[in-house]
Amino acid sequence: MLATKPTKSHENKNYLSCFFVGFVAIIKILESDYMTLKRLTSITSYPLKQNGFTLLETLVAMMILSIALVIIFQQFSGALNAGHISESYTHAVWHAREKMDELLLYETLSEDIQEGDFEDEYRWRYQIEQVKSDSGLNLEGSAPFMITVWVSWEQGRNTKQMDISTLTLAKSPNI
Repeated sequence: MLATKPTKSHENKNYLSCFFVGFVAIIKILESDYMTLKRLTSITSYPLKQNGFTLLETLVAMMILSIALVIIFQQFSGALNAGHISESYTHAVWHAREKMDELLLYETLSEDIQEGDFEDEYRWRYQIEQVKSDSGLNLEGSAPFMITVWVSWEQGRNTKQMDISTLTLAKSPNI
């Protein structure tokens, strides 16, 4: 039988269930102590003064505070993860523009597919295709080319990818 790793959702439910089980146990203990204290005070002739909070009220407040803190920390963790993903996509776009600008510097283009690695964990692949044009325009030795650049990278267990494309006129060795 294969063991599966619990997801964050399952871990969060486990934390909350532990909080609630502990909370119920503490309330049961305090309830029995409270009843004992109540019996003792009814025997005495003077009433107990209540200055401040009872232990039960303090424990309930602490339990509510701890649950709120767990939720706040989860939200903070999600925001950090979103920031990391955004940073990864920003780097990918920057690398794609860098490769696209390099290809647009060539005066002569031909159909081609190549791939390689950047100096960091990002990989690139580009494809240059000559676009067939039936417009009848005299392009004087130039032809329209579609350039597509893909950038991919590993993020956790997943491979992420983004691409950009442009259409440009360049000299073609086939014309």
